[in-house]
Amino acid sequence: MSFDIGIGKCIAISGSTIELHVDNSVVHKFFPRLPWQREGTSVLRVPANCCSATRQPQVGEEVFLNHATLSQSHKGWLDVEGNGNFEAVNLSSIVTGMSPGQAAIPVTKARWR
Repeated sequence: MSFDIGIGKCIAISGSTIELHVDNSVVHKFFPRLPWQREGTSVLRVPANCCSATRQPQVGEEVFLNHATLSQSHKGWLDVEGNGNFEAVNLSSIVTGMSPGQAAIPVTKARWR
C-alpha cells in the first residue's frame, strides 16, 4: 500500500532536488543518538522523484513524500545545523517501522509565560 508522508516545509526547488526545513523528529530518524532540539534549522535535500505524485511540492508549503518510494533505498542529504554542511542519508530511515494504520503521536509544546 502506498501513502504520502508530510515531512517538512519546502524552501527551494532546484531542478530535480527539493530542499526543505525539517524538525528534530526527522533528524532523529537519521541520527537517533543526536540530542538535537533546534527546530527549523535543519535542511533536508530530497530527489523530486520521491515526492507525492498527487501533492506536488511548492515553496512555502508542506512537502509530502511517497511511502513506497521511500521504502526503497534513496539517498538524500541532511544539513543538521543549517550551515551548508550536508551529509548523505538513507531516506528509507524515515519510514522504518511505519505503517499506514499507525496513529500520529500528538505533540504538545511547553507553554512559556
